[in-house]
Amino acid sequence: MYEWEVKGALDGQGGGECRSINARAAGVMDGERMVFQPGNKFGRRFEKGMIPKNKGRSPSDETREKMRQAWVGRVVSQETRAKMSKAFKGRVFTEEHRRNLSLANQRRTVWPAGKKAEKIKKTCPVCMADFEVIPARTDKTFCNRQCAVIGRDKGYSDKRGEKNGHWNGGVTSLRQTIYSSKEYHKWRGSIFSRDKKTCQACYSTTNPLQVHHTPHEFAEILRDFHIKTFEDALACEILWDVNNGQVLCVNCHRKTYRGNILREEITYSSL
Repeated sequence: MYEWEVKGALDGQGGGECRSINARAAGVMDGERMVFQPGNKFGRRFEKGMIPKNKGRSPSDETREKMRQAWVGRVVSQETRAKMSKAFKGRVFTEEHRRNLSLANQRRTVWPAGKKAEKIKKTCPVCMADFEVIPARTDKTFCNRQCAVIGRDKGYSDKRGEKNGHWNGGVTSLRQTIYSSKEYHKWRGSIFSRDKKTCQACYSTTNPLQVHHTPHEFAEILRDFHIKTFEDALACEILWDVNNGQVLCVNCHRKTYRGNILREEITYSSL
């Protein structure tokens, strides 16, 4: 359904004008007959010499992304290619335009056709196997994903703190830093292996299991040994002592918050 904007006389004498508000066409009243003229939604097609409204305006990043997405996967037909070739055939660029094109091409890095990048040889620190990487991936340390998991656990690729690309000034809490460290995961895994992944209070193996610091609580260790930084935590031996931990299920772990379960009351199944 088109909406029309009527201007001028409509008394049958002519001279009236009717423009489409939401269609790319415009009509001019010729007596009682309306003659349609093709054009844009403003009823006027672009002609040579007109100044575009967006001249001198740079599109925003959001608009650039929309324009890029519109062309993703788009295949230009041979008919369209022929029309584009015909439109540019015989076109003469000004000296200023030629200069701008030359400067733009100088900033572009075009890889020579048929030339392959010289790969760099590296040695995997886990399996000691030699592998090659392209110059753009010189930061790659391991040969595959499996070696990367093992290597990070062993500390071959230590990118913690300021060495990590996601460093944001140390906003992570001390507790979370300790829990996410490889030292804590190693300590936690040793206790899981010793207690055979069994709750030492109710001997459950089906409930979710956790590791609890006892008899010295985690918060007590941080307070009594004045641990303020992660370096202080690494220097504290009791924090990483396997004898200062036990496996508890979630339900039993909640009870330890008020001291209802004592370590002396638990007999380890592995002993």
